[in-house]
Amino acid sequence: MSSIKPLEMQLIASAFERKGGAGYVLDFSNRIFAEFFAGEFDVDIYESRFAIDGHGKLKRLKAFLKMADDAESALVLRAVGVQGARLSETL
Repeated sequence: MSSIKPLEMQLIASAFERKGGAGYVLDFSNRIFAEFFAGEFDVDIYESRFAIDGHGKLKRLKAFLKMADDAESALVLRAVGVQGARLSETL
């Protein structure tokens, strides 16, 4: 379980939430988001355990971060940022 504090989680949400799209994570589509987690971390982000607060991508990401340890959370946050930058460059 990560030690991310509520204020830190709000900052993470602000950084990764796509502007004008509540619940979106950067420019990830549902398919790309699922493939990203499966390919990079061998995680099915659409498992019900990640829908504890809702079904949106941002809610699933936050649930994952709450469940993961600090090292895994850091890896995921870094990778989401890098992949998100790549996606926005291609649009």
